Amino acid sequence: MTIPIHFFATSGLGESNLLYVLEKATPEGKVIIAVLVVFSMFAWSVMISKFLSMRRAKRLNEFFTAEFRSQPTVLGVYERR
Repeated sequence: MTIPIHFFATSGLGESNLLYVLEKATPEGKVIIAVLVVFSMFAWSVMISKFLSMRRAKRLNEFFTAEFRSQPTVLGVYERR
């Protein structure tokens, strides 16, 4: 689905077409838009949380690899705790 570029253009009165659409939407349409906004915020929070979690895991993996390679034996990390 493609959105025409003029959809985001402003009208002669200075208000955007998106605001015009929201103004003219039925109550059911406004509820649907609100639900979509809430789900969008939830999805973005999950994506940000996963990004931070993966970044932390990457740092911990790099730390473990450096520690593991610095030990003379395989059990060196365990013995060192």
